[in-house]
Amino acid sequence: MLSNKEIIEIINKIETQNIVNEIVRNDVYLWPLLRLSLANSLRETNNKKSLPGIVLFFRVLRDVLNNLKLAARPANGKKKILICGPAHHKNQIYDEKYYSKHQDGLVEFLKEKYDIDCWELDSQDIAEKRHLECKRLSAIYIYCKIKAVLAFLFMNRGNEYNQIKAQIKEIALYIPDIKLRNSFLKLNHALLIETFFNLTDYYAKIIEKQNYNAVIIIAFYHLTAMSIIHACKKIGVKTIEFQHGAQNNYHTMYTHWENIPRGGYQLLPDYFWVWGEASKRRIDKWSKNTACHNAFVGGSIWHGYASNVFIHEKSEWTHYLNEIDKYEKRILLSLQAWPVYFNKKILRVIEESPKEWAWLVRPHPLHPINFNDAERCFSKNNYNCSIDYVMPKTIPLELLFPHIDVHLTGFSTVAFEAALYDVPTIFFHENALDGYDDLIDNKIFYYSKDDKDIFNLICNMRVNRAGDIKYIDRINKDLICKILS
Repeated sequence: MLSNKEIIEIINKIETQNIVNEIVRNDVYLWPLLRLSLANSLRETNNKKSLPGIVLFFRVLRDVLNNLKLAARPANGKKKILICGPAHHKNQIYDEKYYSKHQDGLVEFLKEKYDIDCWELDSQDIAEKRHLECKRLSAIYIYCKIKAVLAFLFMNRGNEYNQIKAQIKEIALYIPDIKLRNSFLKLNHALLIETFFNLTDYYAKIIEKQNYNAVIIIAFYHLTAMSIIHACKKIGVKTIEFQHGAQNNYHTMYTHWENIPRGGYQLLPDYFWVWGEASKRRIDKWSKNTACHNAFVGGSIWHGYASNVFIHEKSEWTHYLNEIDKYEKRILLSLQAWPVYFNKKILRVIEESPKEWAWLVRPHPLHPINFNDAERCFSKNNYNCSIDYVMPKTIPLELLFPHIDVHLTGFSTVAFEAALYDVPTIFFHENALDGYDDLIDNKIFYYSKDDKDIFNLICNMRVNRAGDIKYIDRINKDLICKILS
């Protein structure tokens, strides 16, 4: 698998060619959509498991009925704001209810001043007892894709894409690996683009009818979000992308846009609401070439406000954390996509750990470990030290970090959340070395792929300098309200 830096290098080599801004349909620059597709293809994340047909049918039927309620409703005297977030972000569970910490946090923070609607995008699951009332809109995507398929079958739409297909083949020549090149070319980009325009038309009608003052999108880099952004630009509604995680120096959609048109891209938001100056500088490096995409420091709503509203310690958590505190060294291991971003040498570190150490293994909410792998790698029967991969995933990080001495992860941005609690992070994947090289060089974060070196780092980690990094600023409410007005 290519590293993020290697993917960016391929993308930037393509962007030195004028062809990226010659791929146009209906006067819309399509490069952001193709850049996203290319990055996912090079990262080999385009293949997603589909739900069984009967399950999908009933969930689409649910959304069709839900969407009948999207008729315009009268404003209540406040300015209307729409907040859109991916369905998979509702991965926090408190008091047996599902939360999306960014979407729910924004609503909690803005509800006094604004009249707010919420959309849950690309939802194929059913979240029982969702805390926030959201419209689930997966049916719109499926309807628009079917409409696109019919256009190709019965309206000879395919011939209209011959030039774009040729341009995509030219782009693919810059992918050095033949297997990855063929994988990218196998994707039906004509269908993707046609679906995008169908989505745009649909959302433009809904958003215009609702008379929103602004639309906040959590994570702009997926098909539905880009279609909503374009719909807003067509009808003159401002768009704000809310930062949902820390970005490194080689994030494929937030960094290194090397050939952006002076008038910007219709598929990128007007504003990027970022947590701190570090994120702003990263976007400013490329957005300075246009006045159409601007970053502003609004701060993190969750870390600065909403977590105190939603999170209350439970008795079972208190008992568990009190037991953990009895150990001499407490290590949190934050996993990512399993097993792609895991270094098996970490298992040797756990093997060498004395009985006075406790390892808390926290799987990624979107990439759970299958039971057999979890038992083989993290069963307490295999080690002298204490190890647990069940309870840590149920406890909010805000309650967990005050009890942690050292944090390990491949390159997860949970490192920045750890820094808020003065917990040092050791990275063990090369993406971290590329993405956080300045912070690693200054010993704010640490990096190693060697098990003995990692063990020694854990042993000798006494003084933490994580507090030296100012990544998350205070919430700037006045600036936020100015942008939303």
